Order: sequence, then structure tokens, then C-alpha cells
Amino acid sequence: MANDTTIMVRGRAGTTPRLMDGKKGDWTTFRLATSSRYRLPGGQWRDGRTTWYTVHANGDLAGRAADSVRSGAPLVVRGRVELDTYADRDGVPRSDLVLQADAIGLDIVTSGRIIWRPPARRDATDVSDLAELDESANEDADVDAVACGHGEPGRETGRGGADALGDEDRDGEDEGGAHGRGEDDADAMVAVGIQPPF
Repeated sequence: MANDTTIMVRGRAGTTPRLMDGKKGDWTTFRLATSSRYRLPGGQWRDGRTTWYTVHANGDLAGRAADSVRSGAPLVVRGRVELDTYADRDGVPRSDLVLQADAIGLDIVTSGRIIWRPPARRDATDVSDLAELDESANEDADVDAVACGHGEPGRETGRGGADALGDEDRDGEDEGGAHGRGEDDADAMVAVGIQPPF
């Protein structure tokens, strides 16, 4: 609709998405928390109020979110905002902010790292009858796939940090330093279901 309000919210997944099958296809839901921060006159930062959204996603986005997002993952979610009003078990009126998502992506600024994961629904391939690889064919290769994280599932792409979306043990610094956008960034974006702009 022309009068819908679309917003972009930056926060952390508060729950792991649940994938469900509905009459109109797959859909998923999870909670997203976003907290404001402000600076005091002395320069110190203080946490403000936390706002919770219930995120709904449909179709391909639902499956990709269920495969990629875990509780605690830093995310950027874009979608149409709605106010859902209802009565709880005791008949008390309640309301929720619902974000009907059309895009969900990993917030690599907050995360401080790029993470590569293989698609979750890939079947194993039997390679036991293949001939041994010719090691000399790989001697001239400029990049070692395993060193970049492309050779082992769950490995990161060469910058510091954890190996799964949502881990919270980061120290706030990006150990990789300045870099340009490249294949690693695009792989990370595709892994969480968004089309890279480069």
C-alpha cells in the first residue's frame, strides 16, 4: 500500500526463528531487540530504553532466516511496521510492534567480523571412489580456500571472532583492519539471504 510505513531496525535477535508452514506458504517469526544509547555531558555512554519487535517473514526469506539467524545475532531488518493489539489470557489489552520483514541481513558493523557458512540444506556427497587430487595442480593457487574459511563449514573468512552468527564474545574491535568489499563480504551477505549491492 502507498501509505505503509517502512522502517529499518538495527538490533539483536532475541529468539531463534521458528519456521512454520501456513496456508499461504512458509513463514517465520522471531523477536528483535533494539536499544538506544546516548552520551552524557562528561562523555560517558549510557544505555537507553530497549524496544522489542516481533519480526514476521514469508516465503524464501522465512526459510533463509530460519537457517541463518540465531538468538543474539546482530541484524538489520527492513519492513513494514504494524501495531498488533490483543487481549492476554487475563483479558488485559496488550500491543506488540510487528515488523513484516522484506529484508534481513547480518549487521557486520556491530558483529565486527565476516562469517561464511555453507547452505544448511546441502546433502553430503560421497567422494570415496574419486581419484586422488593432483596436488601439483594446486601449487600455483594464490589463495588457500581453507585459510579463507571456504574449506571448512562454519569457519570465518579470515577476520577475528566467532564462527557462528549470534556469538557475543567479541571485544568490540575488528581484527582485520580496513579492507575493500570483495567476495568474502558478498558470501556473508548471501549466507543470510540478502543480495549484495556490489
